[in-house]
Amino acid sequence: MSKRWSRGFEVARAASFHSNGITNGQKMGAALYAGSTLLSLGFNDYDRTSKHSQHSTYVGNLHAEIACLTRRWHYDKSNNLILYIARTVTDTKKTVLQYGVSRPCQSCMKAIQAFGVRRVRFFDENGIPTEVKI
Repeated sequence: MSKRWSRGFEVARAASFHSNGITNGQKMGAALYAGSTLLSLGFNDYDRTSKHSQHSTYVGNLHAEIACLTRRWHYDKSNNLILYIARTVTDTKKTVLQYGVSRPCQSCMKAIQAFGVRRVRFFDENGIPTEVKI
């Protein structure tokens, strides 16, 4: 893995430690870059949902990707947006064990595309860093 990829995943992983999701063993974080410039961070936030959600009465888990993307609205659009997504897997004693599968769900992928992100980097089912170009 390149230094740039490592740095992106480490920043996303650091954001994941702020997650208060209902699953204590797995925490999600996201980091949005324009080239090598960090634009915003996001993490799972339980009992919150996006104010732009279709289900405004639904209180659920605000995904890390959506939290990260909505925090960057005030930035100009860039053609080189890269989103790093990391899932931190811990044991019951909160000991960090590894990166987990962090592929975004279909709803998040639609939002990522709508926000103009061109590359999404995450860990696949085999623990391999993967990039999807949109």
